[in-house]
Amino acid sequence: MLIPLYFKLQGFTLEEIGIFYAGYFLLQGVTLHIISHRRLGTKASAFGGAFLYCAGLAGIVLAPHSLIPVFFLIMSLGDAFLAILWEEMNYIGGKGSKKRATDLTLLVTPSYVFNALALAASGAAVAMFGFAPFFALLAATEIGFAAWCLRLSGMKE
Repeated sequence: MLIPLYFKLQGFTLEEIGIFYAGYFLLQGVTLHIISHRRLGTKASAFGGAFLYCAGLAGIVLAPHSLIPVFFLIMSLGDAFLAILWEEMNYIGGKGSKKRATDLTLLVTPSYVFNALALAASGAAVAMFGFAPFFALLAATEIGFAAWCLRLSGMKE
């Protein structure tokens, strides 16, 4: 959620930021549709997603101003690959359950609680330390998520 603030501080208008996000979610949705029909293996989704997301994240920090939107869209490609893993983890978590909805709720609740806590602290952290630690932590969590999914799935193809 701090990325729009970063974009604003980089000189983008609110309209441009809105267009970037519309493009992000449009590209993510189209990519999800395409890759969901390709039957990618868990390993390919994990490594591809983590690589694309982190490459895009690095690009929005390091690239010239005019290329920041392009790298933001690359992040959406990685996000789509990782979303496939999220759905697979939900399937694994609820597989064989007689109370699938309850089990899925218990599976996803910690991530929402963590997100809420992280967002509550992130504004103060950025004010104190700048955006670099935030982006590094974001990259680390995406890589950690991909590794966690690989471990849970047994690295099947």
